[in-house]
Amino acid sequence: MLAPRDGYALEEVMTSAEKSLFPTRHILVGVSFSDPAEDDPFQLCASDHAPIRQAVWLAGHTNAEITFFHVLENVPDDIDPTLAKTYADIHQRATWHVDKVAQKFREQGLVCHTKVTHGISWEQTILEAVSSGCDLVVVGPRRQGAGLLDRIVYGSTTNRLIRQCPLPVWVVAPEAATGISHIVVPIDFSPASERCVAFADWLSHLANAECTAVHSLEYKGFFSLRPLPQTEESVEKFQEKARQDAEDKLRGFLGAKIDQWKAVIDEDRIERALPRVVSQSGADLVILATQGAKGLPGILLGTTAEKVLSRCVASVLVIKPVGFEAPMRSVISLTL
Repeated sequence: MLAPRDGYALEEVMTSAEKSLFPTRHILVGVSFSDPAEDDPFQLCASDHAPIRQAVWLAGHTNAEITFFHVLENVPDDIDPTLAKTYADIHQRATWHVDKVAQKFREQGLVCHTKVTHGISWEQTILEAVSSGCDLVVVGPRRQGAGLLDRIVYGSTTNRLIRQCPLPVWVVAPEAATGISHIVVPIDFSPASERCVAFADWLSHLANAECTAVHSLEYKGFFSLRPLPQTEESVEKFQEKARQDAEDKLRGFLGAKIDQWKAVIDEDRIERALPRVVSQSGADLVILATQGAKGLPGILLGTTAEKVLSRCVASVLVIKPVGFEAPMRSVISLTL
């Protein structure tokens, strides 16, 4: 892997209208710490280290600020006065430990902030990211204390962020190395795909990373014709034409980038094709857009991003489409 280009300017590759999408100013990093049942609840857990390293790497290349953020459980309104001091002590200890994390990187010249609050982790993370003007949320895939039924009904903190956070969310795999070497982007020719390609193109310049575009080929109209007699030759011609059309469309979609990007046409569903391409190519980041499925469909089926996250060894960066509406009233009010 070639050395990253220090000081690469976002303005060299992005229009002014697109700059708000990219993490050039402020990154929020979720810090989980150890499970509260452990002896020391404020040790960085395994899924904390990689997101912190990746956020620091990105901030070092973009001069972005970092906020290290931790959420404690809600304090009951009717708390016994004798326990109030205990909660205050826990908050103070958490604040000290988060600041200890930040101080290490302040000494390296980064601008780092810290905040500890109480509440539901995914809700408070979204509120803090939006209210403080962050451009990117970086987290690990750790599920915090949720049983199987809780995860099915409510989803993990990470999955809730993927579905509901209006900002890009980078879920960093625990085994991820610092930096990026190979980015994979699924392409469905939508405006959201264009945003993902632009993000990948920008990141690839920062890290001198390879980029691969993946399109899942759908034989539209073919299965409706299956009751009719079909010769093997006619089926092959149909599939060959569909593949050629997809290749031409992908070439046109990437435009001048086609010489720098690898292009893959896969005949499987995208949530199965992506992990396979990642495994074969050794890619360490997938960038994709999600509509953020809500309600029963989201509970039963999950979003494509969640399926990819559960099946893929690479980190996943999720971008919301233009016009995405945050479902939380408190977030909506902040964005008005």
